[in-house]
Amino acid sequence: MYFTIHAPVPSSPPGLALPEEALGALGRLRQQASLLGGLSASFRTEAHSAVAAYALALTEESDASWRSFVSAAASLVRHAESVDEIVHLNLRERGALEFFAQIVRENEDLLDATAFAHRAA
Repeated sequence: MYFTIHAPVPSSPPGLALPEEALGALGRLRQQASLLGGLSASFRTEAHSAVAAYALALTEESDASWRSFVSAAASLVRHAESVDEIVHLNLRERGALEFFAQIVRENEDLLDATAFAHRAA
């Protein structure tokens, strides 16, 4: 499973062989992550984590890798929401926040499964 997010991407990143549609989705996700990553070093780290988790999920296609991606996206959303009143996100940053928030909303079941797994352990 992968999120269909259309945007042209010229070629596959080194070591990552993906279909064109998946590459487009990864490129779009990178663009949005870059917008939030520009806020600070901690945002940049979280944004890179979300992109890396998405790339891994696209290649592995395992439930665990998708949960990891959605968890990374949720962490980025929480972080952005927590500083929004102080930093005042601009329109593009707010759009990037909404982009990741939508991914989290559409995949809350994966987060619930992660929370359940941690409680059961």
